[in-house]
Amino acid sequence: MRRARCAFRSPGWIRLRRRLRRSTSWSTSHPAARLTRSTARALPPARRPGTRRPQRQAAAEAAQDGVPMQDRDPIAPSTHATPRERPARAAERALWLLDRVAPERAASNIALAVRSAAPLDVAHVRRALGTIIRRHPALRSRFVLVDDVLTRRVDAVGDDPSIEVLTVAQEDADETLRRFAERPFASSPDQPAAGKLRETDGEPLIRAVLVVTPAADTFCVVCHHTIFDGTSALLLTGELVRAYAALSTDGQVPPDLLAEAADFTPPPPGPDSLAYWHEQLAGVNIRSMDLRCDRTRPAQPTFRGEQHIHPLSQGAHDLLGNSEAALQATRNIIFLAAYLLVLARHGAGPDVTVGVPVDVRGGRGRGAIGYHTHTVVLRVDMERPGTFRELVTLTRDTFLAALGHADASIDDVIDRYGTCGGSAENRHFHHMFNYFDFHTSVQKASWTPGGADVDIVEVAPRHSVADLEIVVRTRHDRTELVVHHGTDVLDRTDARALAGRYDALLHSALRAPDTPLPDLTWHTDLDRRALTPSPVRATPWRGGVVAAIAAHARGKPDAIAVVDADTGRTTSYAALVDRAARIRDDLGDAGIGPGKIVALDSARTAATLAGALAVWSLGAAYLPVDHAHPAPLTARRLAGARIAAVLGRPLDPATLPDVPTIPLPVPRATGPWRDLPDTGTLTAGTLAFVIHTSGSTGSPKGVRLTQGNVHHAVTTLAAGLGLDAGASALWLTTFTFEPSSLEVFTPLVLGGRVVAAPDAVRHDPARLTALLARHPVDLVQATPTVWSVLAPALEGRCEGVHLVTGGELLSAATARALLSTGGRVLNAYGCTETAGWPVMGEISPACVANQPPRIGRPTGGHRVDIVDDTGRPLPPGLRGNIRITGPAVADGYLNAPLRHPTDDTGHRTHSTGDIGRLCADGTLEVVGRADRQIKLLGLRVEPAEVEGVLEDHPSVSRCGVITARDAESPSLVAFVETTATVHPATLRAHAARHLPAPAVPSRIVAVSALPRTDTGKVAHTALHGLLDTLPPDTAPADPHRPQLLDGHVTGEALTERLTSAWRAVLADDTADSSTDFFAAGGNSLLAVLLSERVEDLTGHRVSLGTLLIRVTPAALAAHLAEAPSPATPPSTTKPGAS
Repeated sequence: MRRARCAFRSPGWIRLRRRLRRSTSWSTSHPAARLTRSTARALPPARRPGTRRPQRQAAAEAAQDGVPMQDRDPIAPSTHATPRERPARAAERALWLLDRVAPERAASNIALAVRSAAPLDVAHVRRALGTIIRRHPALRSRFVLVDDVLTRRVDAVGDDPSIEVLTVAQEDADETLRRFAERPFASSPDQPAAGKLRETDGEPLIRAVLVVTPAADTFCVVCHHTIFDGTSALLLTGELVRAYAALSTDGQVPPDLLAEAADFTPPPPGPDSLAYWHEQLAGVNIRSMDLRCDRTRPAQPTFRGEQHIHPLSQGAHDLLGNSEAALQATRNIIFLAAYLLVLARHGAGPDVTVGVPVDVRGGRGRGAIGYHTHTVVLRVDMERPGTFRELVTLTRDTFLAALGHADASIDDVIDRYGTCGGSAENRHFHHMFNYFDFHTSVQKASWTPGGADVDIVEVAPRHSVADLEIVVRTRHDRTELVVHHGTDVLDRTDARALAGRYDALLHSALRAPDTPLPDLTWHTDLDRRALTPSPVRATPWRGGVVAAIAAHARGKPDAIAVVDADTGRTTSYAALVDRAARIRDDLGDAGIGPGKIVALDSARTAATLAGALAVWSLGAAYLPVDHAHPAPLTARRLAGARIAAVLGRPLDPATLPDVPTIPLPVPRATGPWRDLPDTGTLTAGTLAFVIHTSGSTGSPKGVRLTQGNVHHAVTTLAAGLGLDAGASALWLTTFTFEPSSLEVFTPLVLGGRVVAAPDAVRHDPARLTALLARHPVDLVQATPTVWSVLAPALEGRCEGVHLVTGGELLSAATARALLSTGGRVLNAYGCTETAGWPVMGEISPACVANQPPRIGRPTGGHRVDIVDDTGRPLPPGLRGNIRITGPAVADGYLNAPLRHPTDDTGHRTHSTGDIGRLCADGTLEVVGRADRQIKLLGLRVEPAEVEGVLEDHPSVSRCGVITARDAESPSLVAFVETTATVHPATLRAHAARHLPAPAVPSRIVAVSALPRTDTGKVAHTALHGLLDTLPPDTAPADPHRPQLLDGHVTGEALTERLTSAWRAVLADDTADSSTDFFAAGGNSLLAVLLSERVEDLTGHRVSLGTLLIRVTPAALAAHLAEAPSPATPPSTTKPGAS
């Protein structure tokens, strides 16, 4: 594949519906702009005496005056003396459409620039460029709508083009070039010159600038991709340099540059090739190409992008020489195979598609400037090859088959068949690959030897339609990977890391091509450092929690241990231990001893804590029981635990097994207190309690937590927060929820006090505020659901307090509310199977500026791994299953034959069932539950992310999202907790601005309070039952508002006017407010006409990108209802009038 650098085709994100007949796949590569700097002796210096600056200015002024046609070099008679037209090809229409979707991004602009240390003669540059434009019809092309058909028009020969001359400081030169390259051509609809697209011819699609600095002159030409590609960049550069050199030498243009080049147009695609591609791409699921490091795609992409260059390691470069013969493939195929593999390692596939450009000029078009590349889509099943050698062979064969049908580009295939395989979306690949043999291609550019040094200047684009594009540029002595990525989906860190892994994987594969693919090394040095296991260590065992509390009772017996916040009654350490000793006697008399499990009343009282200490002192364990739970649930838990006694209030007889009930004694008023006997028989492995998972996403399971788990959790929290001896904590969490052990045992181990709050405080901000005023504490923790209710009322009232939140994903809105309290906010992560919080991090205002906060880093000697489905660790930035190893991991599940496995160091490991990733700074980001992930229209949807977006609306305090059951097609239903009057359409419009269309809930239900588990989490399983009780959704598509607001149409009148626009453009009087524009026969060109009619009727300027997402009048009306008032008044024409 010894071809010049060609332009890529993007995957085409646009949602075009069935019967779409126009192309929507876009090409965005800017090849010449991406050439590395290369020095050649090419341009003679301008021959003008005297000082530089005044003559430079004079030359610029003379250049702008123009040169009469009769004084130019004679040009051969040609057929291009008059304009000529033809309908635009599919690929050209695709690029034209891109400019309408994102006019401000100028994503189809291609820039090439050369820099000379010697001054350039502006008049010669202008004349040289004019010669090349007159020679090549493509450079005189523009695109216009003729009778609503996009048409390519070639202008007649004209004067030399104008050239902007900009004098800037040396340090500003590159930024000036970038801004010039990024300026949209005037045919873009956001330019005032464009006016109505139906009434204005397109503008010229080439422009130039001379950037002058004290050290060098840089000449830059920018062309639109519809008239230009990578080969064109090399041809134009070569001819331009030749023309300038000749003009500078003898004032004459070389005769061969005066002859008109052929106006080449690739032949139409053959039917066999169209059929081949239609079959080849049938059933492509573009969503399977999402990478583990991708962010959620926005509802409307911005097309912002970045570029960076990764020098290929010398080791990998050196291995390439012998690999071509060994693998029986050229270098481009080897690099392409490695690209497929690195995409698969990052989560794509196994059905992987990649777009690759092919130059289709052939013999007839050789030397023709224009847009003459076709993109072929390579589809490779990554489960077929077992080794890299086999993958290279498969890639080679697939590519050769594609070349045999390259007369049909992906644009032609879509233009012929609509969407391949019946897909509702015209998207076939997210990632692109290109290969550029720099040495060979630059030789082909016909550089003129001699003269001044000239550098090719790289004008790196700041846009990208593709998620990821890698261009391999090779020389004899080195190779570079040019990485372009869209910042909507990939951030800079992840893109650079992927390039490094590409390098490492290629090196590994070339060294051992017969190694099984899963065993090839792909980690970079940074990855290896991040994946190096941190030492896992447990807190030294010194008798655990019981021993520490008993020691405090002996050392300071009168110190307050527990405060009843409701009554103000206090319990000293001596009284607490004395009560525990008496309960221990009663339990011993009932036969309770090591290995037994006791049902313990979970009321927030000192008696409950004394009961826990008594149980532990006997070597037994407790199961907390909430009397508010349904009797059948309690009965199942007691039976499963095989309890030996009930400690506390009597239970329902129907619930109670045949075991004794032991009441909790009242405190003694007088007499000496009793100490607990020596607890030296307790070990870190002794079972401490059985706690059930919350059941927020499924059936609760009993988890076995040990004395070592509890002791490590509380000591780790105390150390992590920097709590001093005597610290206090609010007992706010129910005792049946494992984090409550942190609230009670952390302060008791430190010799501090526990402030027991009444249950009502969790839902009553006023009572909590009053409680904290009476009983200041150092630590308060709650789930995000509880904090969403409490935090807004605590603004400025928690200075110096540690506010811990965990158990659920924390939304940005709740995090901001917590920060407003003035407290130190900590985001914690753990699960019932891991006592306490193995991961924790402090939240700052910067953490929640635009997104939910990350969790933090492992604490207390724990290790967090992100693993793939096979259990292999993933490098930072990639999403996978969260696995925790360390001393907080529980022994296992109640009555389960298998315990949690151990690693090589003997520490237990737990796969949490959560999806997350480790960030480059070592912090953990949790995405959601694996068992809550759903797919809608092929899109992987995280309900937790949808919840976070809705919770960021000021009217929503908490949200729960579920999938509607028993529906003809799956859909999302969101329940929002709100006290404000907010219409569902308003919330849907808010969601649509931040989420892809399939992730926007189809129904939003406002409730005064969401159902919660006893642990304070949103009970998602209960939401299904709530949905079943609701009547069918009959809410209007948009709020009933006045028909005129500030002189602009809104509400039902707006929907009516939009419907009339649908009917007029579609020529369909049956269209109504729910008619899908594209399903009803609309296409990209008609959508442009629709946008103009919408502006006429409503005053709102609507981009094509908006129409491609809001495809019905009702959906667009809801969007416009939330938009700012339009700058232009609507037409007074009545709806339906033409």
